[in-house]
Amino acid sequence: MRDASAQWLKTAERDLKTARALMPEDMFEHVAFHCQQAAEKAIKALWVEQGELPRTHSGLEMLSGLKTRGLAVPGELFVEVRRLDRCFIDSRYPNGVGAGPDELYDQAAAEELLVCCRSVMEFVKSNLS
Repeated sequence: MRDASAQWLKTAERDLKTARALMPEDMFEHVAFHCQQAAEKAIKALWVEQGELPRTHSGLEMLSGLKTRGLAVPGELFVEVRRLDRCFIDSRYPNGVGAGPDELYDQAAAEELLVCCRSVMEFVKSNLS
């Protein structure tokens, strides 16, 4: 694994660690944001391993690009990444969808996002090793 890819993955792991740490604080919108960030950075690690760095925050767009290049991406992962992508705006801005971020995410939603994020992390790690 390239050093740059390892750094992206390490940063993604730290975002996931932050998301987990915020769960007991009931900061579910922040859990959502850090899950999205972890997934985005992890997927970017796959691109960096190929010598490119996409200028997008869309995990779905990046994952689709990797599939086009021949990477076998499970269909369920696209569903999970789409869910995480929605958190990029919704989890941070009160005008994103007409409700405050703290009203959009509860414990159950945050737990589901953690599951999605872990799936992305496992997929990325299995394709970087």
